[in-house]
Amino acid sequence: MKPFFISLTAFFMLLPAGYAQIRYPSDSIPPLLRIGADAVVRSYQKKLTIVDENTAFIDYKLAVTLLNENAESYNYVPIRYTDLTHVSMIRANAYDENGKLVWTLKRDDLLDIKDFSGPEYLDGSRVKVFKFPSYNYPYTIEYSFRLSTEDLLLNPVDYFATGTSVSVERSGIQCIIPREIPFRYRTRNMKSPTDSVWVKNKLILTWQEENIPAKEQRLYAPAVERTLPALYTTTEKINLRGYPGDLSTWKSYGLWVNKIIEGRDALSREYADEVLALVKNVPDSREKIRNLYEYLQKKTRYFSISFGIGGDQPIPADQVAKNGYGDCKALSNYMKALLKVAGIESYYTLVNAGTGENIEPGFPGSQFNHAILCVPDKKDTVWLECTSQTAPFGYLGSFTSDRYVLVVTPEGGKIQRTPAYNKSDNVINSSSEITLMGSGDADVRIKLHQTGLFYERLNDMSESKEDERKDQMAGLLGYTAFNVKKEDYVFGKTRVPYGIANFEIRIRDLSSKSSNRLFISPSLLSKTSYIWEDPTDIELSTSYQRNDTVKIEIPIGFKIEYLPDAFNVDSRFGKYATHISSDNKFIYFIRNLEINEAAYPKENYPEFYNFISNIATNDRKMIIIKSMN
Repeated sequence: MKPFFISLTAFFMLLPAGYAQIRYPSDSIPPLLRIGADAVVRSYQKKLTIVDENTAFIDYKLAVTLLNENAESYNYVPIRYTDLTHVSMIRANAYDENGKLVWTLKRDDLLDIKDFSGPEYLDGSRVKVFKFPSYNYPYTIEYSFRLSTEDLLLNPVDYFATGTSVSVERSGIQCIIPREIPFRYRTRNMKSPTDSVWVKNKLILTWQEENIPAKEQRLYAPAVERTLPALYTTTEKINLRGYPGDLSTWKSYGLWVNKIIEGRDALSREYADEVLALVKNVPDSREKIRNLYEYLQKKTRYFSISFGIGGDQPIPADQVAKNGYGDCKALSNYMKALLKVAGIESYYTLVNAGTGENIEPGFPGSQFNHAILCVPDKKDTVWLECTSQTAPFGYLGSFTSDRYVLVVTPEGGKIQRTPAYNKSDNVINSSSEITLMGSGDADVRIKLHQTGLFYERLNDMSESKEDERKDQMAGLLGYTAFNVKKEDYVFGKTRVPYGIANFEIRIRDLSSKSSNRLFISPSLLSKTSYIWEDPTDIELSTSYQRNDTVKIEIPIGFKIEYLPDAFNVDSRFGKYATHISSDNKFIYFIRNLEINEAAYPKENYPEFYNFISNIATNDRKMIIIKSMN
């Protein structure tokens, strides 16, 4: 077989603009790749050429056929660069449905602007940006560019597909590494083997995947990203602007980070004296940590600053104290400085935050996007999220909890896991009182008490704008025709934080009306969604419990015609039970649900499907109330 690197090199050479060519005709897309797809990647190619410990070139080329308006975002192409990374050789073409060239990028189409990610971001990066014209669907866009970079902290993972609702016809990645540069890689979910060849003193590694169908993120299924073909790569030796490092182990990675942050946690006498005054009469170390954390929250705010190697190096603690702002690295380092003055040891910690996948703990390398602080304590380790002005002390939440992190100790990096919130922590209790009217409208009073990770939902709702909050309320109720008469929130920053919300709402057509009957579902806030019948792996990422009580006042002149029976189900996945009763004036409904955190192979899916389907069906059972007139 001819080595793939030869064809790939040729692949990156675009034909001159205006050359008569037929490329990517839409009718050549295999039918399988059209199923569930908004776009089809005809070809994605990335070539990494490492020159030495300081320099590398990265060539990208993407051709994608847009099948409908849901893929319109592909038309906008931003290429970010910094003083460590430069961009060149930008080319772009567009082709109609038949593959005929209809547009070519010209110099005047390309803008070079400051990268403005928002009011809380300030860095030295810029963006070269252009936009493809829109054509009748389907049509194809194609572009390529080169990056030259002095930053060899490589992307943690490359995917051979781009996520949901996008299929891939052909996708390839190639790495060219000098013999003297130690290099590691790890593949996941790959069908094709690694193609490896030596050419003179360079190792050329090539991976290619083909015909990847579009996927949809399904409820209770693993994140799509973890099911896609993926490649982890890293060099083991780097030299980032005079900071040489060894990334071969987590220990050595941590030692390199120590070099980057060394001396930046020093506070001048003025600021140190203020810290000492805060903890002077506090004997308990945990209370000292709490006091200083709350001081940090009052004195600082998040502001992303990234110049030079600022993407990896925090600004000095004194600058944060003076200016009152910093990014996650700066604020975590500043909190470290506050604790250091108070005689409390703490460790700068790197984490891959957010809803993305966890790091690969067995693959040392740059897999992080956020910094927090680890504070060992006699009672228990304290973890601090230093970018929030409102987060409860010691609360990490869904952003950074329950995942592997790199704790940077004086002896080097150590992989640890942040704490998880369990079923007794993650609780939703709701109490609803419904005054039902003969018209089907209703006045509803709701009290929500949410703890653990569910605290965040109420907190986010309370801080959102009015129109956003109404959308969130519609999602909560499952209705869009409502008016909120009153709402209030109370939050507790205890070990397991809680939020309490009270709402008074008028809902139009809460019950459907037919002739002289009203039909109403008592599962007002808690209907479980049906799921796909075809099997997949199961991932229940969070254990929790939900307890709902509903009291429905029967309208004057109506009587109960039908009440659903009590129902319960108990399985390895969780428990569910409902109970309903009544008197002459009210109907009382109780619903309890528990979900156990676990992962199961697709062989268990039929059992899980039945479990969820039974709950979803029971949640939709109706009370029938009949007019006596």
